[in-house]
Amino acid sequence: MIRDDCAPQIANVLRATLFADLGVECCMLDLSVLLACHELVRPITEASLEDTDVVRRNRVLRTVHGILDLLHEKGMRVSLPSDLSGEYERAIDRIHVASPGKERTDLMRRLYEGFMRAVSPGISDSMGVVYTPVEIVDAQLHMIRRVLERDFDTTFSDPRVNVMDGFAGTGIHFCRLVEDPTLITDEGLEDRYLHGLRANEIIPFSASLAAAGIEAAYQRRTGTYAPFSGCRAADTLDDVSPQREDDGMIRVIVGNPPYGTEFAGTHPRLERRAMATYEPPANGARNGFLAALRWASDHIGSQGVICFVTTARWIREPSYTRMRARLADEFDDIYVLDLRGDNEYHRSDRQHLRQEGGNVFDQRTRSPIAITVLSRKQQCHGQAGIHYGVCGPYLTARDKKRFLGHIVEEDPLWSKRSWDE
Repeated sequence: MIRDDCAPQIANVLRATLFADLGVECCMLDLSVLLACHELVRPITEASLEDTDVVRRNRVLRTVHGILDLLHEKGMRVSLPSDLSGEYERAIDRIHVASPGKERTDLMRRLYEGFMRAVSPGISDSMGVVYTPVEIVDAQLHMIRRVLERDFDTTFSDPRVNVMDGFAGTGIHFCRLVEDPTLITDEGLEDRYLHGLRANEIIPFSASLAAAGIEAAYQRRTGTYAPFSGCRAADTLDDVSPQREDDGMIRVIVGNPPYGTEFAGTHPRLERRAMATYEPPANGARNGFLAALRWASDHIGSQGVICFVTTARWIREPSYTRMRARLADEFDDIYVLDLRGDNEYHRSDRQHLRQEGGNVFDQRTRSPIAITVLSRKQQCHGQAGIHYGVCGPYLTARDKKRFLGHIVEEDPLWSKRSWDE
C-alpha cells in the first residue's frame, strides 16, 4: 500500500524519523516489516505505556501509529483469527495486573520475545533474539555497582561513568537501571539519562521498543517525559575504532551479547582480532561472544568494567586455556558467577546433568550460563585476581532466579582461584 496506493512521502516521513531518532537508514522492505510488526503489537504496546506520555510523544511511535491509522483510512483491513484476538485480551489483562517496574518490564520482555520468535524465527535465530530474564539483569547491574564502589570509589550516578548496552534487545538493562533508585540516585538520574547511557540494537523494530520502554521507565520514576536520545538501531560490532586514550571516563559495558555461530563472517576484521587474541578452539572460533568481548575490551580503554552474560564453557574447558590467560593479562579483576545449566546430553553423563540443574534461560539454550565481570583500573598490575562463585547443584531454573535475587543484595561467596584449578 505504501508503494502503490499512498504517496511516497509517507515512507519518506518514516524514513526521516527513523534516521533522526535511531540513526538507521531503511529500505522500503525494512519500512514495511517495521510497520507490520508495530501493527501486530500495537494493542500490547499501547496497554503497556498507557500510564505514560510515550505513545503520544515518542516520535517513532507517533509517526508509525499515524501512518498505520492513515493506511486503515485508505482501506487496509486486518482480520485477526478469533483465537489471536483472545491472546491479545489475555496479554492486555496480564499487563494491567502487573505492577509497573520489575514485573511489567519482565512481562513485556517475554511478550516481545515470543512475538519475534513467532513472526520471524529465522531473524530471531540469526540475530540471537533471546532476551535476558530480569533476574539476570538485576544481578548484573548490582554486581557492577559493587565493582564500581570497590575498584573506582564511585557509582552509576557519577558523571564520569558512561554506560553502554551494545545488544539492547528491548532495552531491559537500561529500563532496570533507570527504575532502580539504589543504582542511580534521584539527584543524578536526569544527567545520566540524558548524557550517560547509550544503547545499540541491530533490529530497528526492537530498537524502537527499547527507546520507548526506557522513556516510560524514566517518566514513571520522575513524573516527567523526556525523549531518550541514547538509543540507536546499529550493529555494535561494526564499531572497530582503536583503543581509547585516557580521558578520565569510566566506561561500563553491560549486556547479553549473542554467543551463537550465526554472526560468523559478518565482522571479519573484529573476528580476526578476537581469534588472534584469544586463540579459541576450532569449535569455538566462531562464537559470537568472543568478538563482542574483543570489542568491549577495546571500547573501555584504560579503565572500566565489562559485564556480560556468557556461556560458561570458556571457564571450564581446557581448550580455552589461552583465552583465560589473555583475559588475566588484560584486566585487574575477573568475577565469574557460574549458573551451571549444561543441558547438552552428548557432552555429559546423567549424574553431571542432574547436578547442573535447570537452565536459567529455561529451554532457550542448552549451554551452561555465567555472568562475567571484568574490571580494568587505570594501571594494570600483573595477573588479574580471579574470583569464582557458583550456584548450588540440582537447582531448577526457578531456584536459580531466586538465587540471583540474593545476588542483588550481596555478592556470592567468592573464592579466589587460578585458572588451573
